[in-house]
Amino acid sequence: MAMTEPPVIPQTRSRRRLVILLAVVAALVGLAFTAAVFFLFLLQARKSSVTQSQSTSRSPFLDVPENFVPGRYKWSDGPKEFFLVLYDDHTFMNQDGTVYPMYRWDINTDGLSITWQRNTSLLTNIEAPGIYTAKTTKGTIVRMDKLPPYQPSQLVPPTPIATIRLGAQCETNGLTPVNTGSDGQIYPGSAGAVQSYQLVRKDNRPEAYLYLQIAPELKEPPFTNALVVIEYFDAAPADVGPEQLKIQYDSQIGPYANAQPLPLSGSGTWREAAFFLARPLFQNRENAGADFRLCAASPELLVRLVTVVKNTILPETKMPTSTPVK
Repeated sequence: MAMTEPPVIPQTRSRRRLVILLAVVAALVGLAFTAAVFFLFLLQARKSSVTQSQSTSRSPFLDVPENFVPGRYKWSDGPKEFFLVLYDDHTFMNQDGTVYPMYRWDINTDGLSITWQRNTSLLTNIEAPGIYTAKTTKGTIVRMDKLPPYQPSQLVPPTPIATIRLGAQCETNGLTPVNTGSDGQIYPGSAGAVQSYQLVRKDNRPEAYLYLQIAPELKEPPFTNALVVIEYFDAAPADVGPEQLKIQYDSQIGPYANAQPLPLSGSGTWREAAFFLARPLFQNRENAGADFRLCAASPELLVRLVTVVKNTILPETKMPTSTPVK
């Protein structure tokens, strides 16, 4: 029986397979390296593009100092125009003289935002220093134009057209008290030997009232605004919660429009409060034919003088103000 030789191991074929495998691995590694290099290149290019884009589209609002924004503005939206006053504390006075807590303004890279009671307006363009605009959803252009500072001659307080000095003997000049017994009572009073009137809150009423009527001949030409100045005694607060002195007046939005209230501090001194009334009508539509009324939640309030200034300048100072008087 013939002997057969053992099979020959195909070393050459095995080496070829190894070489091919190494070549494939090397190709894959090279491909991965090339892809990584390309990805890094794209990433760097994107960063450069974003940086360049940010540089070329830099918000112009970054160049507006925050302390430049406060002031008086005219708001225009088509035929609608009115005035606003922006204050340093980021609040503002609306066209009707109100300064509600939700009224806020702010400036950032997106623009100048004005927050009202129910929505926010964002002015995104600067047409010129102090002139901000935006395009509305209706296609109209909203503008806020900053008004120039007042001239010294404009800051001279105008002469009051009506006054009443209250006390045992009232001195009236175009201003008459018209209180009714059912809606607040007033009596002669005094504080520190100073004659005045005492406003007494009735048990079934939320506040004490002083109703005042302006003489008819003083209402022509019509009021565009008014400044009411009150001298009152800032007594220690009673236990009725936060106390305020308020004015409600006959206006274009109703017979009892609210001017911004003044918190009472209880300083125990005579003080002078100034209230700005926007768009009054003064057509005797309040109780007893009054044009406006003073209101105080305190059980009693002493008032010695009330004056009315007609068609004054739009105040740049946040109203109402309160200063001590002798």
